[in-house]
Amino acid sequence: MNEIGHQKLADAREVMIAGRLMLLGYTVSRPLSGASRYDLIAEKHGKFVKIQVKSLKRDSAYKDSAIPYPVYVLEAYSLNPVNGEKKLYSSTEVDIIVGYNHEENCFAAVRLAVSMER
Repeated sequence: MNEIGHQKLADAREVMIAGRLMLLGYTVSRPLSGASRYDLIAEKHGKFVKIQVKSLKRDSAYKDSAIPYPVYVLEAYSLNPVNGEKKLYSSTEVDIIVGYNHEENCFAAVRLAVSMER
């Protein structure tokens, strides 16, 4: 998978999450502009949710842990392409952050208002 570029992996993550949502009965849309702070909009029963899709990675700190389940890291921020500065998402921009791990075909979802603004 090293040969696949970063943008292609990001696009594939979005498609995988959109597909799962559609199988659950959601209508899923993508913004026309890449300048949007969210990647997907999901709608069901008249309720809309803005979703940002990120990479979900195993936490290397737990590599040799006795914990019987994997521990993951979800880095929920964007990087400024000019200065590399991290910018956190706000609950006015995004409702849910979803991390997807393509190697293990698993995901985690976190409501932004609950966890990311503390």
